[in-house]
Amino acid sequence: MRPAAADVRRLDPLRASGHVPVLDGIRGLAILMVMALHFLGEAAVAAAPEHRFVRIAVYGGYGVDLFFVLSGFLITGILCDTRGSARYFRDFYARRALRIFPLYYGTLVLMLLVVPALPAFHSDALDSVRRQQAWLWLYGINFLQAREGDWLPYVSHFWSLAVEEHFYLVWPLAVWFLTPRRLLALSAGLVVLSTIARVLLAWGGVNDIAVHVLTFTRLDGLGTGAFLAVYAREHAEPLVPLRRAGRCLAAAGAAGVVALVALSTLMDAPAPAVLTARRTFFVLLLAALIPLGLTGDTRSPLRAVLSGRVLRFFGKYSYGLYVFHAIIADCMLRHDTLAALARLAPDIAAAVLVQAAIGTTLSVAIAVASYEWYERRFLALKERFRSGPVLTPAAPDPAR
Repeated sequence: MRPAAADVRRLDPLRASGHVPVLDGIRGLAILMVMALHFLGEAAVAAAPEHRFVRIAVYGGYGVDLFFVLSGFLITGILCDTRGSARYFRDFYARRALRIFPLYYGTLVLMLLVVPALPAFHSDALDSVRRQQAWLWLYGINFLQAREGDWLPYVSHFWSLAVEEHFYLVWPLAVWFLTPRRLLALSAGLVVLSTIARVLLAWGGVNDIAVHVLTFTRLDGLGTGAFLAVYAREHAEPLVPLRRAGRCLAAAGAAGVVALVALSTLMDAPAPAVLTARRTFFVLLLAALIPLGLTGDTRSPLRAVLSGRVLRFFGKYSYGLYVFHAIIADCMLRHDTLAALARLAPDIAAAVLVQAAIGTTLSVAIAVASYEWYERRFLALKERFRSGPVLTPAAPDPAR
Protein backbone atom coordinates (compact mmCIF):
# COMPACT_ATOMS: atom_id res chain seq x y z
CA MET A 1 0.00 0.00 0.00
CA ARG A 2 2.73 2.47 0.93
CA PRO A 3 5.07 3.23 -1.97
CA ALA A 4 8.77 2.77 -1.35
CA ALA A 5 10.96 5.84 -1.76
CA ALA A 6 12.23 4.55 -5.09
CA ASP A 7 8.68 4.19 -6.31
CA VAL A 8 7.48 7.72 -5.54
CA ARG A 9 8.69 8.98 -8.90
CA ARG A 10 6.84 6.21 -10.72
CA LEU A 11 3.63 6.97 -8.87
CA ASP A 12 3.81 10.73 -9.38
CA PRO A 13 1.39 10.71 -12.36
CA LEU A 14 -1.19 9.06 -10.14
CA ARG A 15 -0.85 11.44 -7.21
CA ALA A 16 -4.11 13.16 -6.34
CA SER A 17 -2.35 15.96 -4.51
CA GLY A 18 -1.36 17.79 -7.69
CA HIS A 19 -3.16 18.79 -10.83
CA VAL A 20 -2.82 15.95 -13.32
CA PRO A 21 -3.87 17.34 -16.72
CA VAL A 22 -5.66 14.17 -17.82
CA LEU A 23 -7.70 14.01 -14.63
CA ASP A 24 -8.58 17.70 -14.90
CA GLY A 25 -9.76 16.99 -18.43
CA ILE A 26 -11.89 14.05 -17.32
CA ARG A 27 -13.46 16.30 -14.70
CA GLY A 28 -14.15 18.83 -17.46
CA LEU A 29 -15.76 16.17 -19.63
CA ALA A 30 -17.98 15.12 -16.73
CA ILE A 31 -19.31 18.63 -16.09
CA LEU A 32 -19.92 19.25 -19.80
CA MET A 33 -21.97 16.04 -19.94
CA VAL A 34 -24.09 17.13 -16.98
CA MET A 35 -24.55 20.63 -18.38
CA ALA A 36 -25.64 19.14 -21.70
CA LEU A 37 -28.25 17.11 -19.84
CA HIS A 38 -29.77 20.17 -18.18
CA PHE A 39 -29.39 22.77 -20.94
CA LEU A 40 -30.03 20.56 -23.99
CA GLY A 41 -31.75 17.46 -22.66
CA GLU A 42 -34.16 18.16 -19.85
CA ALA A 43 -34.74 21.79 -20.86
CA ALA A 44 -35.75 20.90 -24.40
CA VAL A 45 -36.97 17.31 -24.39
CA ALA A 46 -40.64 18.35 -24.40
CA ALA A 47 -40.19 21.06 -27.02
CA ALA A 48 -37.88 19.29 -29.44
CA PRO A 49 -37.76 15.57 -28.63
CA GLU A 50 -37.13 14.63 -32.26
CA HIS A 51 -33.79 16.44 -32.53
CA ARG A 52 -30.78 14.17 -32.32
CA PHE A 53 -28.77 16.46 -30.07
CA VAL A 54 -31.59 16.38 -27.52
CA ARG A 55 -31.77 12.59 -27.61
CA ILE A 56 -28.00 12.39 -27.12
CA ALA A 57 -27.90 15.05 -24.40
CA VAL A 58 -30.17 13.06 -22.10
CA TYR A 59 -27.26 10.63 -21.67
CA GLY A 60 -25.32 13.48 -20.06
CA GLY A 61 -26.55 12.24 -16.70
CA TYR A 62 -23.77 9.67 -16.86
CA GLY A 63 -21.44 12.58 -16.26
CA VAL A 64 -22.43 12.31 -12.59
CA ASP A 65 -21.23 8.70 -12.64
CA LEU A 66 -17.94 9.87 -14.12
CA PHE A 67 -17.63 12.38 -11.28
CA PHE A 68 -18.21 9.54 -8.81
CA VAL A 69 -15.53 7.37 -10.40
CA LEU A 70 -13.05 10.23 -10.39
CA SER A 71 -13.84 11.08 -6.76
CA GLY A 72 -13.38 7.47 -5.71
CA PHE A 73 -10.04 7.33 -7.52
CA LEU A 74 -8.66 10.62 -6.23
CA ILE A 75 -9.91 10.39 -2.65
CA THR A 76 -8.77 6.80 -2.22
CA GLY A 77 -5.41 7.72 -3.70
CA ILE A 78 -4.98 10.55 -1.20
CA LEU A 79 -5.96 8.29 1.68
CA CYS A 80 -3.68 5.45 0.60
CA ASP A 81 -0.72 7.78 0.18
CA THR A 82 -1.15 9.35 3.63
CA ARG A 83 -2.25 6.24 5.53
CA GLY A 84 -0.23 5.99 8.71
CA SER A 85 0.29 9.72 9.02
CA ALA A 86 -0.18 11.10 12.53
CA ARG A 87 -2.61 13.69 11.12
CA TYR A 88 -4.33 11.38 8.64
CA PHE A 89 -7.92 12.03 9.73
CA ARG A 90 -7.52 15.67 10.71
CA ASP A 91 -5.83 16.68 7.48
CA PHE A 92 -8.22 14.79 5.24
CA TYR A 93 -11.42 16.11 6.79
CA ALA A 94 -10.04 19.65 7.07
CA ARG A 95 -9.00 19.73 3.42
CA ARG A 96 -12.33 18.32 2.26
CA ALA A 97 -14.21 20.87 4.35
CA LEU A 98 -12.18 23.76 2.92
CA ARG A 99 -12.85 22.57 -0.61
CA ILE A 100 -16.54 21.75 -0.31
CA PHE A 101 -18.23 23.67 2.48
CA PRO A 102 -17.55 27.32 1.52
CA LEU A 103 -19.31 27.07 -1.85
CA TYR A 104 -22.00 24.66 -0.71
CA TYR A 105 -23.02 26.50 2.43
CA GLY A 106 -22.40 29.89 0.84
CA THR A 107 -24.92 28.99 -1.86
CA LEU A 108 -27.43 27.87 0.77
CA VAL A 109 -27.01 31.13 2.69
CA LEU A 110 -27.71 33.13 -0.47
CA MET A 111 -30.67 31.01 -1.55
CA LEU A 112 -32.31 30.41 1.80
CA LEU A 113 -31.49 33.55 3.78
CA VAL A 114 -30.50 36.43 1.49
CA VAL A 115 -32.69 36.01 -1.61
CA PRO A 116 -35.95 35.37 0.32
CA ALA A 117 -35.42 38.70 2.10
CA LEU A 118 -35.71 40.47 -1.27
CA PRO A 119 -39.41 40.81 -2.20
CA ALA A 120 -38.67 40.89 -5.93
CA PHE A 121 -37.35 37.32 -5.80
CA HIS A 122 -40.15 35.74 -3.80
CA SER A 123 -41.55 32.54 -5.30
CA ASP A 124 -43.56 29.54 -4.19
CA ALA A 125 -40.80 27.26 -5.49
CA LEU A 126 -38.21 28.91 -3.28
CA ASP A 127 -40.59 28.77 -0.32
CA SER A 128 -40.88 25.01 -0.82
CA VAL A 129 -37.10 24.72 -0.65
CA ARG A 130 -36.97 26.78 2.55
CA ARG A 131 -39.52 24.49 4.21
CA GLN A 132 -37.20 21.53 3.62
CA GLN A 133 -33.93 23.34 4.24
CA ALA A 134 -32.85 21.18 7.18
CA TRP A 135 -32.23 18.34 4.72
CA LEU A 136 -29.91 20.61 2.74
CA TRP A 137 -27.89 21.86 5.69
CA LEU A 138 -27.35 18.25 6.82
CA TYR A 139 -26.53 16.80 3.39
CA GLY A 140 -29.67 14.69 3.38
CA ILE A 141 -31.42 15.99 0.28
CA ASN A 142 -31.04 12.65 -1.48
CA PHE A 143 -33.00 10.94 1.29
CA LEU A 144 -35.70 13.62 1.15
CA GLN A 145 -36.13 13.32 -2.60
CA ALA A 146 -36.16 9.53 -2.36
CA ARG A 147 -38.89 9.64 0.27
CA GLU A 148 -41.02 12.17 -1.59
CA GLY A 149 -40.43 10.70 -5.04
CA ASP A 150 -40.07 14.23 -6.37
CA TRP A 151 -37.34 16.75 -7.13
CA LEU A 152 -36.84 19.82 -4.96
CA PRO A 153 -36.81 23.07 -7.00
CA TYR A 154 -33.45 24.64 -7.88
CA VAL A 155 -31.30 22.34 -5.72
CA SER A 156 -32.40 18.88 -6.82
CA HIS A 157 -28.90 18.21 -8.20
CA PHE A 158 -27.41 18.57 -4.71
CA TRP A 159 -28.28 14.90 -4.17
CA SER A 160 -24.95 13.88 -5.72
CA LEU A 161 -23.04 16.21 -3.40
CA ALA A 162 -24.78 14.46 -0.50
CA VAL A 163 -23.75 11.03 -1.80
CA GLU A 164 -20.12 12.12 -2.09
CA GLU A 165 -20.17 13.69 1.37
CA HIS A 166 -21.44 10.42 2.87
CA PHE A 167 -18.59 8.61 1.12
CA TYR A 168 -16.00 11.11 2.38
CA LEU A 169 -17.28 10.67 5.92
CA VAL A 170 -16.88 6.89 6.06
CA TRP A 171 -14.22 5.90 3.54
CA PRO A 172 -11.17 7.17 5.47
CA LEU A 173 -12.01 4.65 8.18
CA ALA A 174 -12.07 1.81 5.66
CA VAL A 175 -8.68 2.78 4.20
CA TRP A 176 -7.17 3.16 7.68
CA PHE A 177 -8.29 -0.18 9.08
CA LEU A 178 -8.32 -2.53 6.07
CA THR A 179 -5.40 -4.21 4.36
CA PRO A 180 -4.98 -3.45 0.65
CA ARG A 181 -6.40 -6.82 -0.35
CA ARG A 182 -9.49 -6.34 1.79
CA LEU A 183 -9.87 -2.80 0.53
CA LEU A 184 -9.84 -4.10 -3.03
CA ALA A 185 -12.49 -6.65 -2.09
CA LEU A 186 -14.61 -4.00 -0.41
CA SER A 187 -14.34 -1.67 -3.42
CA ALA A 188 -15.40 -4.43 -5.78
CA GLY A 189 -18.18 -5.37 -3.37
CA LEU A 190 -19.53 -1.83 -3.45
CA VAL A 191 -19.85 -2.07 -7.23
CA VAL A 192 -21.69 -5.38 -7.12
CA LEU A 193 -23.92 -4.65 -4.12
CA SER A 194 -24.84 -1.18 -5.35
CA THR A 195 -25.92 -2.62 -8.69
CA ILE A 196 -27.94 -5.36 -7.02
CA ALA A 197 -29.61 -2.81 -4.74
CA ARG A 198 -30.62 -0.64 -7.71
CA VAL A 199 -31.98 -3.58 -9.66
CA LEU A 200 -33.95 -4.95 -6.70
CA LEU A 201 -35.48 -1.55 -5.88
CA ALA A 202 -36.43 -0.98 -9.50
CA TRP A 203 -37.84 -4.50 -9.75
CA GLY A 204 -39.82 -3.94 -6.57
CA GLY A 205 -41.51 -0.84 -7.94
CA VAL A 206 -39.74 1.72 -5.76
CA ASN A 207 -39.99 5.20 -7.26
CA ASP A 208 -37.38 6.04 -9.89
CA ILE A 209 -35.97 8.97 -7.96
CA ALA A 210 -35.20 6.81 -4.93
CA VAL A 211 -33.43 4.28 -7.14
CA HIS A 212 -31.47 7.15 -8.67
CA VAL A 213 -30.34 9.13 -5.62
CA LEU A 214 -29.99 6.91 -2.54
CA THR A 215 -26.41 6.66 -1.37
CA PHE A 216 -26.25 2.87 -1.34
CA THR A 217 -27.54 2.67 -4.92
CA ARG A 218 -24.84 4.99 -6.29
CA LEU A 219 -21.68 3.48 -4.83
CA ASP A 220 -20.70 1.60 -7.99
CA GLY A 221 -18.87 4.59 -9.47
CA LEU A 222 -17.11 5.46 -6.23
CA GLY A 223 -16.20 1.81 -5.70
CA THR A 224 -14.80 1.47 -9.23
CA GLY A 225 -12.61 4.53 -8.77
CA ALA A 226 -11.44 3.31 -5.37
CA PHE A 227 -10.56 -0.10 -6.80
CA LEU A 228 -8.40 1.49 -9.50
CA ALA A 229 -6.56 3.64 -6.96
CA VAL A 230 -5.71 0.72 -4.67
CA TYR A 231 -4.91 -1.61 -7.57
CA ALA A 232 -2.41 0.85 -9.03
CA ARG A 233 -0.63 1.28 -5.70
CA GLU A 234 -0.28 -2.46 -5.21
CA HIS A 235 2.24 -2.67 -8.05
CA ALA A 236 5.81 -1.40 -8.02
CA GLU A 237 5.35 -0.46 -11.68
CA PRO A 238 1.69 0.62 -11.71
CA LEU A 239 1.29 1.90 -15.25
CA VAL A 240 1.23 -1.46 -17.05
CA PRO A 241 -1.36 -3.14 -14.79
CA LEU A 242 -3.36 0.08 -14.73
CA ARG A 243 -3.46 0.12 -18.53
CA ARG A 244 -4.54 -3.52 -18.49
CA ALA A 245 -7.30 -2.69 -16.02
CA GLY A 246 -8.48 0.12 -18.27
CA ARG A 247 -8.78 -2.19 -21.25
CA CYS A 248 -10.69 -4.73 -19.18
CA LEU A 249 -13.09 -2.05 -17.93
CA ALA A 250 -13.66 -0.75 -21.45
CA ALA A 251 -14.32 -4.24 -22.81
CA ALA A 252 -16.62 -5.26 -19.96
CA GLY A 253 -18.50 -1.97 -20.04
CA ALA A 254 -18.98 -1.98 -23.80
CA ALA A 255 -20.08 -5.62 -23.85
CA GLY A 256 -22.57 -5.06 -21.03
CA VAL A 257 -24.04 -1.92 -22.59
CA VAL A 258 -24.46 -3.59 -25.98
CA ALA A 259 -26.02 -6.70 -24.43
CA LEU A 260 -28.53 -4.75 -22.32
CA VAL A 261 -29.38 -2.36 -25.16
CA ALA A 262 -30.06 -5.39 -27.35
CA LEU A 263 -32.20 -6.91 -24.60
CA SER A 264 -34.11 -3.65 -24.25
CA THR A 265 -34.94 -3.58 -27.96
CA LEU A 266 -36.53 -7.02 -27.65
CA MET A 267 -38.94 -5.72 -25.02
CA ASP A 268 -41.97 -3.63 -25.83
CA ALA A 269 -41.21 -1.60 -22.71
CA PRO A 270 -37.78 -2.28 -21.19
CA ALA A 271 -38.05 -3.28 -17.55
CA PRO A 272 -36.78 -0.64 -15.11
CA ALA A 273 -34.45 -3.26 -13.65
CA VAL A 274 -32.78 -3.71 -17.05
CA LEU A 275 -32.36 0.02 -17.53
CA THR A 276 -30.86 0.52 -14.09
CA ALA A 277 -28.48 -2.42 -14.51
CA ARG A 278 -27.24 -0.79 -17.70
CA ARG A 279 -25.93 2.14 -15.64
CA THR A 280 -23.23 0.02 -14.03
CA PHE A 281 -21.83 -0.97 -17.41
CA PHE A 282 -21.78 2.67 -18.45
CA VAL A 283 -19.89 3.32 -15.22
CA LEU A 284 -17.26 0.72 -16.16
CA LEU A 285 -16.98 2.13 -19.67
CA LEU A 286 -16.50 5.69 -18.42
CA ALA A 287 -14.13 4.56 -15.66
CA ALA A 288 -11.80 3.19 -18.33
CA LEU A 289 -11.01 6.79 -19.29
CA ILE A 290 -8.93 7.21 -16.13
CA PRO A 291 -6.40 4.37 -16.58
CA LEU A 292 -6.34 4.66 -20.37
CA GLY A 293 -5.88 8.41 -20.19
CA LEU A 294 -3.14 8.22 -17.55
CA THR A 295 -1.17 5.43 -19.19
CA GLY A 296 -1.68 6.22 -22.85
CA ASP A 297 1.05 7.49 -25.13
CA THR A 298 1.53 11.24 -24.84
CA ARG A 299 0.69 11.54 -28.55
CA SER A 300 -2.48 9.45 -28.38
CA PRO A 301 -5.73 11.19 -29.42
CA LEU A 302 -7.42 10.27 -26.13
CA ARG A 303 -4.69 11.79 -24.01
CA ALA A 304 -4.47 14.84 -26.26
CA VAL A 305 -8.20 15.51 -25.91
CA LEU A 306 -8.32 14.90 -22.17
CA SER A 307 -5.26 17.10 -21.60
CA GLY A 308 -6.56 19.86 -23.87
CA ARG A 309 -7.09 23.38 -22.61
CA VAL A 310 -10.86 23.39 -23.10
CA LEU A 311 -11.59 20.34 -20.95
CA ARG A 312 -9.02 21.41 -18.36
CA PHE A 313 -10.65 24.84 -18.12
CA PHE A 314 -14.04 23.32 -17.43
CA GLY A 315 -12.42 20.85 -15.05
CA LYS A 316 -10.85 23.62 -13.00
CA TYR A 317 -14.20 25.29 -12.39
CA SER A 318 -16.31 22.12 -12.41
CA TYR A 319 -17.49 22.33 -8.80
CA GLY A 320 -18.92 25.82 -9.19
CA LEU A 321 -20.30 24.95 -12.60
CA TYR A 322 -22.09 21.96 -11.12
CA VAL A 323 -23.60 23.97 -8.28
CA PHE A 324 -24.69 26.98 -10.36
CA HIS A 325 -25.62 25.63 -13.80
CA ALA A 326 -28.60 23.54 -12.66
CA ILE A 327 -29.99 26.46 -10.66
CA ILE A 328 -29.79 28.58 -13.81
CA ALA A 329 -31.35 25.81 -15.92
CA ASP A 330 -34.22 25.46 -13.44
CA CYS A 331 -34.80 29.23 -13.47
CA MET A 332 -34.93 29.18 -17.27
CA LEU A 333 -37.39 26.33 -17.22
CA ARG A 334 -39.67 27.97 -14.65
CA HIS A 335 -39.66 31.29 -16.51
CA ASP A 336 -40.20 29.56 -19.88
CA THR A 337 -37.16 31.18 -21.45
CA LEU A 338 -37.30 28.71 -24.33
CA ALA A 339 -40.73 29.93 -25.41
CA ALA A 340 -39.51 33.53 -25.48
CA LEU A 341 -36.45 32.58 -27.52
CA ALA A 342 -38.55 30.46 -29.89
CA ARG A 343 -40.44 33.59 -30.96
CA LEU A 344 -37.17 35.16 -32.07
CA ALA A 345 -35.30 32.14 -33.44
CA PRO A 346 -35.92 30.56 -36.88
CA ASP A 347 -36.89 27.22 -35.32
CA ILE A 348 -37.09 25.45 -31.97
CA ALA A 349 -33.69 23.79 -32.40
CA ALA A 350 -32.02 27.18 -32.77
CA ALA A 351 -33.87 28.43 -29.69
CA VAL A 352 -32.65 25.43 -27.68
CA LEU A 353 -29.05 26.06 -28.72
CA VAL A 354 -29.29 29.78 -27.93
CA GLN A 355 -30.73 29.00 -24.51
CA ALA A 356 -27.93 26.50 -23.87
CA ALA A 357 -25.33 29.08 -24.91
CA ILE A 358 -26.84 31.70 -22.59
CA GLY A 359 -27.04 29.24 -19.70
CA THR A 360 -23.49 28.02 -20.23
CA THR A 361 -22.12 31.57 -20.44
CA LEU A 362 -23.87 32.60 -17.23
CA SER A 363 -22.73 29.44 -15.47
CA VAL A 364 -19.11 29.92 -16.48
CA ALA A 365 -19.11 33.59 -15.50
CA ILE A 366 -20.54 32.90 -12.05
CA ALA A 367 -18.37 29.81 -11.44
CA VAL A 368 -15.16 31.62 -12.41
CA ALA A 369 -16.04 34.64 -10.26
CA SER A 370 -16.90 32.38 -7.33
CA TYR A 371 -13.65 30.45 -7.61
CA GLU A 372 -11.32 33.39 -8.14
CA TRP A 373 -12.85 35.81 -5.63
CA TYR A 374 -14.30 33.50 -2.98
CA GLU A 375 -13.30 29.84 -3.03
CA ARG A 376 -9.57 30.44 -3.54
CA ARG A 377 -9.33 32.18 -0.18
CA PHE A 378 -10.36 28.93 1.51
CA LEU A 379 -8.35 26.70 -0.82
CA ALA A 380 -5.18 28.55 0.19
CA LEU A 381 -5.75 27.34 3.75
CA LYS A 382 -5.52 23.69 2.64
CA GLU A 383 -1.72 23.92 2.71
CA ARG A 384 -1.91 24.03 6.50
CA PHE A 385 -3.36 20.52 6.46
CA ARG A 386 -1.11 18.66 4.06
CA SER A 387 0.12 15.18 4.97
CA GLY A 388 2.95 14.02 2.75
CA PRO A 389 3.16 10.45 1.42
CA VAL A 390 4.08 7.91 4.06
CA LEU A 391 7.10 6.01 2.76
CA THR A 392 8.47 2.67 3.84
CA PRO A 393 11.99 1.38 3.13
CA ALA A 394 12.35 -0.22 -0.26
CA ALA A 395 12.24 -4.02 -0.16
CA PRO A 396 15.59 -5.67 -1.02
CA ASP A 397 15.87 -6.83 -4.62
CA PRO A 398 16.21 -10.66 -4.49
CA ALA A 399 18.22 -10.61 -7.72
CA ARG A 400 21.04 -8.65 -6.06
